[in-house]
Amino acid sequence: MVATHFVFWFVFAAIWYAVATSYADDIGDGKTHCVNGTSSFAGLLMMSVETQMTIGYGVRFPNEECPEAIIVMVFEIVAGTALSGGLSSLLFTKLIRPNRHVSSVGFSKKATVCLRDGELCLQFRVWDLMNVHMIGSTITAYILKPIRTLEGELVKNYIHQLKLKEARAFLLWPITVVHVINAESPMYDLSAQDCMDYRFEIVVCLQGSSKNMGTVTQSRTSYLSKEIIWGYRYSKEHEAYEIDDENLNTVEQVETPLCSASRLKEFETDIKISTNLLSTPTDMSITPTNLSICHEETSSKIDSIPSTPSLNRAAGTQRSFGWNFRRFYPEKYVNTVEATVEERRE
Repeated sequence: MVATHFVFWFVFAAIWYAVATSYADDIGDGKTHCVNGTSSFAGLLMMSVETQMTIGYGVRFPNEECPEAIIVMVFEIVAGTALSGGLSSLLFTKLIRPNRHVSSVGFSKKATVCLRDGELCLQFRVWDLMNVHMIGSTITAYILKPIRTLEGELVKNYIHQLKLKEARAFLLWPITVVHVINAESPMYDLSAQDCMDYRFEIVVCLQGSSKNMGTVTQSRTSYLSKEIIWGYRYSKEHEAYEIDDENLNTVEQVETPLCSASRLKEFETDIKISTNLLSTPTDMSITPTNLSICHEETSSKIDSIPSTPSLNRAAGTQRSFGWNFRRFYPEKYVNTVEATVEERRE
């Protein structure tokens, strides 16, 4: 910026010197014309600085004797104003540009699905490696997938927001953001095989404010269905205050059921029913007929669940497109109950 101003002043000082010299040569009386108070290049340089940076002249000033000097003066004032405004705009743009902060914010290359507290969870990792962290960080996630409404309308990219546990976080260190795949999640009927068979996308946005300038910064990433790995979780940090940035994307395999969250919930419910039957007191008379009736009621209750998963279960107006699943019947647990009853009768 300083060099630009110096070049500007020298250029106009040379123009002033050329105009004044040529006008004096044309008249030939040996007097100074066009500019009063100086005839040297150094004096004209100082007058060039005064023309651009001040609102009035001192000892050196242009006179009305030379029309060319008046034109040069007006042109220098306009060009100097444009130069100062342009350089100020560039400086302000450079200060508010969040390129450095955005480059320090990162997302994991893969998203994982694993069990946490007995529930299937979608996980991804976010970090901010700057010494001055963003304030008011907000993390949002959306899933884009095709759906078909009850009226038959096909929506190719329906956007549904995912509920996150760590939606607002202060990124002092890398955090693992978790989305619980429960009955309210649009991924409730999604299994490991569906991640390979169907196409959808999860978009993650991180928005926060710079602590120095107060400007809003936003970073985005997305995970395709093939970028979600089932049965893995992120490796844990060994030290509380040491961040290994080379292993931020490292994952480790864990035991995770390959079925969907809805199938897993049905499986847990069937196990509870079977456990209650096994814990029945011996003085109660249980016949195979009653047991078969109970099994038929359980089967009819499971069959009554619609095979097409609902995207909006509260309203019941939107359903997933092309996702059909088979029902799970815990026949081995019913056979175990029947065998136990036969042994008690004998």
